Amino acid sequence: MDTSDRSYGPLWLAWLMWGLVATLYCIGFFQRMAPAVIADDLMRDFSLDGVMLGNLSAMYFYAYAAMQIPTGLLVDQIGARRLASIACLIAALGILVFSFGSSLWLAYLGRFLVGASVAVAWVTCMKLAGHWFPANRFATVTGVALLLGNVGGITAGVPLAVGVDLFGWRLMMGVSGFLTLVLAIITWLVLRDDPSEYGYRSHAPMVVQNHGSLPMGAALKSVVTRKDTWLLFFGGG
Repeated sequence: MDTSDRSYGPLWLAWLMWGLVATLYCIGFFQRMAPAVIADDLMRDFSLDGVMLGNLSAMYFYAYAAMQIPTGLLVDQIGARRLASIACLIAALGILVFSFGSSLWLAYLGRFLVGASVAVAWVTCMKLAGHWFPANRFATVTGVALLLGNVGGITAGVPLAVGVDLFGWRLMMGVSGFLTLVLAIITWLVLRDDPSEYGYRSHAPMVVQNHGSLPMGAALKSVVTRKDTWLLFFGGG
């Protein structure tokens, strides 16, 4: 929809919309780093050796890596609001299963669900940035997202260790799962894919406003047929 006759929305609203998904990105980093702090507790409660503990931690990364290509396709097809809300809900479920599960297999499942769900956060943040922020703000938005990710990692250090000493690892992780569930509800109620849904002008390119995203097959083809994609793939490391 062409919104060129409207005014742009206030910057605080853009930060709020984007910040909801950026919070999920922060949670993802927290969940990524947390097992290192509670390793002794996990080994004791689940009778793990070093290899089994490594496998438990790796479930997050297996799922995270597997979701990288589908994430871009999904956010184009169902929108940032739906994808982020579903991701928060699945992440909350995974955290709670991991926190209160009585078996190692439930812990594996929980970690896998968390990794798969938080994997959508970064791409969704960038998708929202393209709609809610002017192009000259994109570098700032990207930097703030990376900052929030680091905040999540830092929170999974000393603050989590202190909380675990006081209340136990299951309760601390369970609280993080409950907060993620609250985030899912707020995201569904508040977040909108585009400023036009709140009556403002969109920062998205006019072709996107008028025609929407490409169909999934065409979008995937456009990515894999660009030489820049393969240059980044082979040269990024």
